[in-house]
This record gives sequence, C-alpha cells and structure tokens, in this order.
Amino acid sequence: MIEIIVSSLEDLRESLSGGADRVELVTSLSQGGLTPSAALMDAILKESSLPVCVMLRPEKKGFHYTKEEIRLLRREAQLAVSFGASHVVMGALDEEGLADIGVVEEILEGTELTVTFHRAFDESADLFESLKRINGCERITHLLTSGGPGKVTDNLVTVKKILDQARPRVILGSGVHTGSLEAISNALRHFSFDLHVGTGVRDKGEFSRVQAHKVRKLIDAARQLGLR
Repeated sequence: MIEIIVSSLEDLRESLSGGADRVELVTSLSQGGLTPSAALMDAILKESSLPVCVMLRPEKKGFHYTKEEIRLLRREAQLAVSFGASHVVMGALDEEGLADIGVVEEILEGTELTVTFHRAFDESADLFESLKRINGCERITHLLTSGGPGKVTDNLVTVKKILDQARPRVILGSGVHTGSLEAISNALRHFSFDLHVGTGVRDKGEFSRVQAHKVRKLIDAARQLGLR
C-alpha cells in the first residue's frame, strides 16, 4: 500500500490520477501535519474514492497533551466521524515520553474510529516499550514510523526490529521517494510493510502540490522492487 499525504482537493485529484492506494489528509504539512479544517475534511471525504485517513493533531510542539487539548481532539474526532471518516492518524506520549494509549482511547471514546499511530512514536523515550503498548491496543491498526528521528534510510537496523515485533501494519515514512526505494527494499526484503510519501511526490517540497506523474513514477519503481 502506498499512502500519499494530501492537504487540498488538488492534491487528492493528483494522487488519484497517479494511482495512490490511500491518502492521509492534513493541513500545514510544513509543521508535520495538523488537523485539517472542517470544510476541507468534508470536501475530501465527499470526493475521494480512496480510503482517507484524517490527521488529529493540534498546533503545538510535542505530543503530551493537556486536558484542554484532549477535549479539542475529542471534538475533532467526532467532527471527522460526522463527515464519514472511519480512520484517523494520531499519537500521544505520556509524561515519561512513552506511547499514551489511555489518551488515544479517551480522545476516540464513543467512536468506532481505527488509528494509525503516527511518528510521535519516533520521539518516544523508549521505542520498544512504546511498541509494547501500541501492540496491546486493538484500535491501532497501523504504525507510521521512520525507526526513530530522521529519515527511514538512517534507521534501517531499528526498522527491522520494529517490523519483527509490531502487531499493527507498519507504514514507513520520512525520506521515502523514488531514489530511496532500492535501499529500503534491499535492507527489508524479507518483511512486509507499506509506504507513506509526502515531499517525495511534490516538485518544490512541502509548500507545493502533489504531482500525479511523480506518484506514478514512485508506484512503478515500488512495483519493480516488489514493494507494491
């Protein structure tokens, strides 16, 4: 599965045209992705023929949330459901810097939303203690990771360990582009995983639009390497 980050209807249409399998809907890609506006959620979920994963993340540094931020995220989760979302992307860390599954469940209480636990995981004080907690939460169906801070190609040894121990489906992100696929394939050839792409299918970084021809090129390269 190849998931493309989108932050506009134009991004969605280019992703569809390029052959993407799934999209992650965010705003403010330059900040790592924040909760999209209600209007954008509504428009994307109405138009997309692909599964849409909606980001739930307030504008702040870090992933240890206050009670007020948790209340805000609860409202945003319910809003996403009202527009037809079934899957969200989020993450939370406790005071010790470990995956906070209790907060994830609190935010999503009363919904049937499933979750991709995002790269808050990569900022964990202990990746594998956090992974144990994530493994124990059935609501979390996917884990987005680069194996720690930096690009996925910087952390391939750790990524192997995560792939070996993770219960959720692992999605590799950060630094995934046509030129990095061969290194990823060579290092992880015995594992199954998905790919998450943002700037790798844009011409001018996070401030530019998804390009359908870049999506197609990446998908073709992934297919040739047996990654799709």
